[in-house]
Amino acid sequence: MKPHRLARVSEVIREVASETILFELRDPRVKAVTVTRAEVSGDLQHAKVYVSVMGTEAEQNRALKALNHAAGFVQSRLGERMRPRWIP
Repeated sequence: MKPHRLARVSEVIREVASETILFELRDPRVKAVTVTRAEVSGDLQHAKVYVSVMGTEAEQNRALKALNHAAGFVQSRLGERMRPRWIP
C-alpha cells in the first residue's frame, strides 16, 4: 500500500481515538491521557495506538487497563467514521 495512504489512515485513527477518549469515555480511571500516534499495518487490518498517561505509576496502570477495556468502544467509533472493509 502507498505510504501516503497509510499516513492518512493512521492520522484519522489517531484523531478518532483522541476524540473518543477525550469526549465520549465516561470511565473515571481515564484521566490525563494523550494519544500521541497511531501505526497501521500495510493491509489496514491492524493498528496500534500509542498513548501518554500523566500521573503516578498506579494511575497509569489503571488508565491503561481502562483503555484496553474500552478498545471495542473506540473501534466502533472508528468504524462509524471511516467505513473501511476491516476496522483495525
